[in-house]
Amino acid sequence: MRAAKHPNLPIPIALALLACLAFAASAVASEGPDAVSPSVIAGPEASGPYVALGDSIGAGAGAGPPPGAGYVYLLYDEYASSLGATSLLNRSQSGATSTSLISGGQLDTALADIDAASDTKAVTIDIGGNDYLNGTCRGDWDDPSGCPFRANLATALGALKQALGNDPGDEPFTVMAYYNPGAGTASAGVYDADLLGANGRIDCTDSGADVGLNDVILQEAATLGIAVADPYPAFEAAGQSLMSGDGIHPNAAGHQAIAEAFGEAVVPEPCDQLPPTISELIEMVEALGLPSGIERSLVGKLEQAQSNLTRANPNGACGKLGAFINEVEAQTGKKIDSAEAESLIADARLIRDSEVCS
Repeated sequence: MRAAKHPNLPIPIALALLACLAFAASAVASEGPDAVSPSVIAGPEASGPYVALGDSIGAGAGAGPPPGAGYVYLLYDEYASSLGATSLLNRSQSGATSTSLISGGQLDTALADIDAASDTKAVTIDIGGNDYLNGTCRGDWDDPSGCPFRANLATALGALKQALGNDPGDEPFTVMAYYNPGAGTASAGVYDADLLGANGRIDCTDSGADVGLNDVILQEAATLGIAVADPYPAFEAAGQSLMSGDGIHPNAAGHQAIAEAFGEAVVPEPCDQLPPTISELIEMVEALGLPSGIERSLVGKLEQAQSNLTRANPNGACGKLGAFINEVEAQTGKKIDSAEAESLIADARLIRDSEVCS
């Protein structure tokens, strides 16, 4: 996936491992009376539903009685006023993971809600915290062989977006990034390490160990053009004052902060500007059919740049990339077509200006 960095969203969108709690029957029991089952609130004419998917956070855990203090229920009040929603179909389930979302029927039920003879007014989803809590993806968010979260999230978001495309009207569709339940405590860094990846930041250029849960949410949402709600800044500023006594779920004020984050959701820039690899740039040069001497010279500089990287010498690599750019500029409009030269220079600069040369 090619990608640009995303100034739209604050770098630490930290995750709510909180959605988490109820990832198994024992966790459900530990949530106590605040854990809420899927629910339906229907108006006199259930022709304009707000459909919500998620885990215990979406179900309202931590908000305290009544469950109407949960962020989904707060959003329903807002959507009833601003969008004309006449019913709430909250399919959120305590303990839901990205896998059970698909295999356990929650996604299918929500898709049926959207496909029904009605005009869906809004769709929201929070999912992923339990993929951390149950250990499936911990430390391996970018490893498809061990962590199904990315594939599951892409499947769910894609299916929901497709269903909404067949629904009349233009409705908001928003996925939640997670806050750090340890904000303001000594455990904040422990949570962030898995939420933001090894480099401690959210970025579409991240891969491998640098990918955390919220990187995946951002990247997949950006690919599909889906808005992301980011409650992290509010929780970071408030510390534990937005957290319930269990240390995982938000309290009523925290749910209010999440609802406000949904109101400020933005669509990340498309993840389509990742720099190519040097090997890909070599292939581009070789595909142009340049005179052999020029091709050898350009490819040689790129191979030397790659060799420098292999030897952990980024300065040497960046110097060779600069020499490559200079030679292409010198041949522009001569031995190299202007449009082709522009493309080579742009890609070489992307590589040079990426973290490789920072």
